[in-house]
Amino acid sequence: LAGGLQWTDGEIRSADAKSGALPGNEIPNVAGFASTLTLEFAADPWDFGGLVTEPMATLTHQYVGKRAADVANSFDMPGYHNVDVRI
Repeated sequence: LAGGLQWTDGEIRSADAKSGALPGNEIPNVAGFASTLTLEFAADPWDFGGLVTEPMATLTHQYVGKRAADVANSFDMPGYHNVDVRI
């Protein structure tokens, strides 16, 4: 079992007006909250008539919250979930 949590509270402090950025805008592509959880299983080696194998499985879930798409904060990219399974 492994996991992690991320909380980020960042903002643009100074900006170039040509870019559309304003002080106080969110930093682009930085989610306020993200998390990861991994479950892993490994069994003792199995012998199948001379072929030895070590069964294992991993399940990982990642969540990334909504985040600004650009420095002008003209729209947000939605949060998403990602699930990865390996056997």
